[in-house]
Amino acid sequence: MEECEYELMKRKPNENEMVWFAMAAPYRRELKAVEQLKDHGVDCFVPMRWEVIDKGNVKKKKKVPAISNLLFVHDTRAHMKELKKVIPIIQYHTQPTSTGAREVVIVPKAQMEHFMKICTSEDNGLRYLTLDEIQRKLKAGSHVRIIGGAFNGVEGYYITIKGVRNRRLVVTIPDLVAASVEVTPDVVEVIEEEKP
Repeated sequence: MEECEYELMKRKPNENEMVWFAMAAPYRRELKAVEQLKDHGVDCFVPMRWEVIDKGNVKKKKKVPAISNLLFVHDTRAHMKELKKVIPIIQYHTQPTSTGAREVVIVPKAQMEHFMKICTSEDNGLRYLTLDEIQRKLKAGSHVRIIGGAFNGVEGYYITIKGVRNRRLVVTIPDLVAASVEVTPDVVEVIEEEKP
């Protein structure tokens, strides 16, 4: 398992290390930001969901960002500093430190890969959750790894969610977003927590 897998990255990466930044693009301009970043050769990810758009008498399904103002950007700190000068609509998500300062949110690589695998699932009942909905349940839920099937290797929490009959696999990006999918119990392996 990679360092700090289910927490945000604790160590500060060097200026030229490729990392996943949690970023914002205000006023629902996530896709415009992604387009501009991709023009600069930068890999991005925006969690998406289906929405029914009603235009007059015609209803169409369209993919839209699932979480307002949230995107993830895979780049180096050095390059992001330069890009922020030319793409002013992107901003870092930050979190408070123990000293009261704020630091940029960086998501560990393995955790980001697990989250993206869940979010790109089309037929497993993908559902985005507010962190308030599941915060207490995560503490009580089992930390698990999926062995087999579409989510082989994905780690997260196996919990019950209000309004859903079966337990679900939940992968979180702490303090930002959570996504859940249906998995059958036979592919769920509980990860034993290490004793200090």
